[in-house]
Amino acid sequence: MKPPPRFEEVIGRLDYDPDTGLFIWKAKPEITFHDKAWNSRHAGNIAGNLTREGYIVIRINGRNCYAQQVAWIHHFGVWPETQIDHKDRDKANNIIRNLRLATPKQNAGNTELPSTNTSGLKGVSLYARTGRYRACITVGRKQKHLGYFDSEAEAAAAYIAAARSHFGEFAYAA
Repeated sequence: MKPPPRFEEVIGRLDYDPDTGLFIWKAKPEITFHDKAWNSRHAGNIAGNLTREGYIVIRINGRNCYAQQVAWIHHFGVWPETQIDHKDRDKANNIIRNLRLATPKQNAGNTELPSTNTSGLKGVSLYARTGRYRACITVGRKQKHLGYFDSEAEAAAAYIAAARSHFGEFAYAA
């Protein structure tokens, strides 16, 4: 596996606007025909492609790099040592003030409502056998049961309290 590009390679190839989160390809020195062709096709254009998961990936020196990581190195001068979380959960929003370092556990706390959720509230489901609402939270890939409640609001409050306890500022409850 290729090592990530160095800081000098990143800033030499890309301009980054921290207020819009966009990357623009810089022109290469036109030494060869291929450089001229590359410049006519790419220089001055927005860099990156959107993945199926919603992230932007930029290919630098033969290696695919997530745009949030490229933004981090471009802005701070170092590759992030942990994961980078998008505060607003928009994986394509690489505005620097929207990015923060996160452990895998913290990053997991800032996830959207699962598509299988039927209650519309994160961590809350109707337990059909009793007609009560069940609250659960997943921490470290293990589901923890928080209890059964008479109302969705009580179950949601239990989930929110547990999320804040486990994930702190990274807690997200829909």
